[in-house]
Amino acid sequence: FPSHDNYQGLQLEFAESGLDIAFQWLPPFAWYFGGSVKLNAFNKLIDVDYILQNKLNICLDTSHLLMSAKYFEYDPSLILKSLQNQILHFHLADATGIDGEGVHLGQGDVENRNFLKEILGYPQRKVLEVWQGHLNLYQGFYDAIPSVKDLHEGR
Repeated sequence: FPSHDNYQGLQLEFAESGLDIAFQWLPPFAWYFGGSVKLNAFNKLIDVDYILQNKLNICLDTSHLLMSAKYFEYDPSLILKSLQNQILHFHLADATGIDGEGVHLGQGDVENRNFLKEILGYPQRKVLEVWQGHLNLYQGFYDAIPSVKDLHEGR
């Protein structure tokens, strides 16, 4: 992490005002302004130590985690178990490969299914985060709700 970053200080500053902020787990490649940018913070195994040492709150985006795990070749469940007490909420979506972000649950890589089902057992809030789910009067989010139920029930 760059030495000028003070994530813990920022988090404490917000907390003093009664606000919780959470730093999001990031993908290996982010889509910004119509292009792809390689990221190297909050997406690798080594970042877990930094997060734990600094007691940072995390928004665990499942799609980002699955893509990062595939790119950096680690088990996403390791991150989940290591950070479980730091996670304030989940962004819930599936993924394909290293850059297929925000895919509907059950439509991503086959090996993601058990991990996503595991997430549903955690007590933190889950926020559906399907790609462009807000378009067409939120139709993507409405379409995703049955997928959550199917995953939870093992279908």
